[in-house]
Amino acid sequence: MRTELASALSTALREGQLRLEFQPIFSAVSEMAEAAEALLRWNHPTRGRIEAGEFIPIAQETGVIVPIGDWVLQQACTTARAWIDDNLVGSRFSVHVNVSRLQLASPAFVNRVVDLLREHRLRPRQIVLEVREASLVDNDSDEVIRSVRALRRVGVRVAIDNFGTGSHALSLMTDIGADVLKLDGSLALPNGASETDTRVVRALVLLAHALNMEVVAERVTGLEQLRRLRAAGCDLVQGHLVGSPMPPDQLVVHMEL
Repeated sequence: MRTELASALSTALREGQLRLEFQPIFSAVSEMAEAAEALLRWNHPTRGRIEAGEFIPIAQETGVIVPIGDWVLQQACTTARAWIDDNLVGSRFSVHVNVSRLQLASPAFVNRVVDLLREHRLRPRQIVLEVREASLVDNDSDEVIRSVRALRRVGVRVAIDNFGTGSHALSLMTDIGADVLKLDGSLALPNGASETDTRVVRALVLLAHALNMEVVAERVTGLEQLRRLRAAGCDLVQGHLVGSPMPPDQLVVHMEL
């Protein structure tokens, strides 16, 4: 099955089977959408919808994630431009795009991002590139880190995604640097979180703010969880409680609880 999916992925890109949905990211204070994350979907002609967790690892293993990732970035920029032109979002709104280690390791990647921003008349801050924590601590992460730093120099914001899942979390904040910290859902004070968990998150938020980083809590599913995250000082929240992934023409810009 994995071999079949690997060979079908290039066809999927070529034949338009891939699409993007966008999950809004809301301010924990104003309850207005300040960003949206682009999420890749695959509608297979015979199997129907294939979940990203099933095909993204295969795309990474085979290298097809590079052309797919480039397509995602193009589509995200196109959508951001359309939202701005239609006055659906303001100029401070940003689109988060997940990028792979293989993309970041390419010497041409930073110039490609700059070219796309220029082509779509977007400011660098209007795109946030999300990098998984694990990609920044691999043995061959030097090229990735160089790209992250180069992107930040040109004004493109970088988010550390799935923060808290590895053992190098704090060193990533202080040594590598980023603009946005996305707390993994397991760390984002879900049901059953203790007072100690709350103190840990509050301390992480304080450290992130001291480093001029915004904090996004992922996988927010309950009102009590949202209350705890607000009290801990989280800037932004994302999850099914406040907004599910949706097609670009259905973007919701106000939190509906």
